[in-house]
Amino acid sequence: MLGLETAWSPIMAHRNRHEEERAVGLGTLKSVGKFVREALERAANEVESTRQHDGPDLKDHAPPESPDSAPAAGDELLSELLELGREITAALVEDLREYPEHELKRRYVESEVTLDERRINALRAAARKAGATLATGAARRLAIAQVWQEIVNVDSLPSEPSLREIPAVREIIVGLDRRVEELAAEYGLPCDERDPPGYRASTGLISGKHLPALVRRYCGLAHRIRTVRDGLTEVQERARKKSKADQWK
Repeated sequence: MLGLETAWSPIMAHRNRHEEERAVGLGTLKSVGKFVREALERAANEVESTRQHDGPDLKDHAPPESPDSAPAAGDELLSELLELGREITAALVEDLREYPEHELKRRYVESEVTLDERRINALRAAARKAGATLATGAARRLAIAQVWQEIVNVDSLPSEPSLREIPAVREIIVGLDRRVEELAAEYGLPCDERDPPGYRASTGLISGKHLPALVRRYCGLAHRIRTVRDGLTEVQERARKKSKADQWK
């Protein structure tokens, strides 16, 4: 009978694999670019036409000084969003691939359950298969670039950065947690006793990337985009009302 450490030795390796380059097409983000660029252009034009009436207070919302700067501003935000989505996808896919075996080993070691060599090997194989399946599905789902803009449209942006706050990623994590619990129950291992339970991103480097740091940057950018969008909406509404008031003169 193999010893516990011999049977589980592969999982002791650092969770580090070559980053899989995912073709997250910039072209599929054009819809986001269109809304940012058009909104900025409209706001700039309307503010310019009403500036003689409304004065400096409209400038508090800081729209571009000319429409020519709007495409550059929109492209900069979208390029950063795309890059963060690509980096999060690559790191997350590798973390998901390793997580089921890592988590099931943790529960086995910390529990009173004892499995023979055959059962340990079967559980390890099932965990690896689950990780590979989940990673492949996640890579395919997150390669659709529009999923990285969904967080901007939720009713309330998260106050704390979290993978679970990204709608498409949350769906993946729910499936991951469900599969890990199914395997734990099948082999008599305890439920996740942590608070809160469920998947936690690796805090180590994954192919040179720190996943929690990438998520913080992504959520911060989502707040920035929402702030810009809401500010532009307010400017447009003020300009609309001013135009209608001028008609009454």
